[in-house]
Amino acid sequence: MKRLILLGYLIWAVAGLGQTNSSIGVLDGIVLADQYSSTQAAIAALPSSGGVVYLSAQSAEHSCPTSIPSNVALVGLNSFADSTIIGTLGMPNVTTTQVRLGPCGAITIAAGAQNIRLQNLTLDFNNSGNGLIFESASGVQLYGVSLIKAGNASTPALSFGSETSASSNSAQNTVEHVAIQCNVSTPCLAGIYLNGQGATFVTNNIFTDITITGAAHCGIDLEANTDTNQWFGGKINLSSLTPFSAAFCFNFNNPTVDVDANANNFYGWEVTGNVTYYWRAGVSSGHVFYGINSPPPPSNFNSVGGTATAEYPAVFTETLGAAGITQVQVAQVNANTLDQISASRFAGVSACSGSTKTIAFPITYSSQPAVFIFDETTAGGIHLTARSTAGFTASCSGASDSFDWMVVGNPN
Repeated sequence: MKRLILLGYLIWAVAGLGQTNSSIGVLDGIVLADQYSSTQAAIAALPSSGGVVYLSAQSAEHSCPTSIPSNVALVGLNSFADSTIIGTLGMPNVTTTQVRLGPCGAITIAAGAQNIRLQNLTLDFNNSGNGLIFESASGVQLYGVSLIKAGNASTPALSFGSETSASSNSAQNTVEHVAIQCNVSTPCLAGIYLNGQGATFVTNNIFTDITITGAAHCGIDLEANTDTNQWFGGKINLSSLTPFSAAFCFNFNNPTVDVDANANNFYGWEVTGNVTYYWRAGVSSGHVFYGINSPPPPSNFNSVGGTATAEYPAVFTETLGAAGITQVQVAQVNANTLDQISASRFAGVSACSGSTKTIAFPITYSSQPAVFIFDETTAGGIHLTARSTAGFTASCSGASDSFDWMVVGNPN
């Protein structure tokens, strides 16, 4: 209690008397940024064990830090809402209660950083082409943070992991109530970008109540080793771009190879604006979307190469209109059609040669699948002669009978 009273006195002293003597600025790892020449100087005043830098709302922006070490929290003392982003969503602007830092350039966050917290802050990157990049981090908490005018064509607005570093493990990070506005001069690579390079992983991170607006090629982009992240509620409202804009991108960098950009769960997401594609993906599987704002048509799904490495790249669960029909989308699907990501994934048209034909499945099933075959040339003229978890062989009564086939995992 004595510490709280003393902290209250210090805030009153700084605001009312204009003191700038840093000798009263540190209290058991607590710093008031207003007492220092810059935000970076306030961070430097913390003990080596870390601490909290408090920033008050003011008419001018606080200077942006150039580096943030482990065990440091930057906390704004007012609302986190940013007028620039709220205005784009048709909500009342908030202009007098923000704690803004800027203009921000590159912010260095050392690989292996832990326990960094940013709260109730707006970081203005002022179209500098920079973003907030956590190359390798754990225990990061972003709460009530707005990133505005961030990123460029090669830099995302917010990133966990790295395209170039082999030390990009990022796990157990929490991003909550975060709003992102991409660079208004040059479209950004992505609003949020995850990439685990080499044998490292970006996994088990939680994202809640996310807003991504502006011009971005990908609202959310998941690349190598980014499985098992959870996404609870958000809105993606992107501008139309050439050659494309997509709400969700999966394995866009190396689309023909399975890089484990798999098994993320998305709950309660809304996609608006002028996106070219709802989803653009290479080899990627096992994602679940639940409670999306509207079922996307097939034209809004785009495969950029490769074949899926499991029986479904995604499952979409959605209630459709007054009919109350639950739609489950497996492969590339809408309410009316079931489409394979690529030819002969689980069905195909073929023909016997010399009265026989062997079909190899694109994957090896873990248990024997059910195989269905139908002779188009001779009614009842085809039968299975062999089958396995990797394929089947059929015998036709005619030397070159055409036939249709389908395989169904049992369960896989």
